[in-house]
This record gives sequence, C-alpha cells and structure tokens, in this order.
Amino acid sequence: MATDPRSVVLVRNRRKNRAITDAKPPMSPIRSDRDHPAASDAHGAWRQRRLIAAGFDAQLATQLAGDALVDLHELLVLRDRGCPPELAARILAPLDVAESR
Repeated sequence: MATDPRSVVLVRNRRKNRAITDAKPPMSPIRSDRDHPAASDAHGAWRQRRLIAAGFDAQLATQLAGDALVDLHELLVLRDRGCPPELAARILAPLDVAESR
C-alpha cells in the first residue's frame, strides 16, 4: 500500500508546528512610555520632527506630538492629500477636547 507523499509532508509539518508552538516563551507584560520617560521623550521628539517635516508649524507640532490621543499617521495622510495643517489637527482632535471648546 503506497502512501501519498503529500500527506506525509502535512503530518510532518503539523508535528513541527506543534513543537514550535509549544516551545514559545510566555509573553511579557505590556510596558507603557510611563515606565521609561526617556523613551517617551524620544518618541515625542520623533513625532514632532515628523510633523514639522510634513508642514506643521513648530508650536502646533509640539502640541500634537505630546498628545497620545492624536493619530500621527492619519495627520500625515491628511497632509499628503493636501489638507492644511490646522484643519488636519481639528479634524483629528479627540472628541472630548473638541466638545469642550
């Protein structure tokens, strides 16, 4: 009785995958930027540089870079599509901040 070579490969692959899956170490707890202030400062500075390079003035870039609720990627997408920096910031302002104005 001949064995189909494809089924043998599948069985071998399943065994390998199972062994690899079982060998994974447990996940470590999530760390926030609050745990590492230097990392937070570097991240904020990077966000600010990206915003200035995209055409935001320094004051607005600093304000937006420091707000973790502002989606940097979406700001840059709006700028790429021709949206003025101030309007992009208003569009993506967090709702609770926008409602209090």
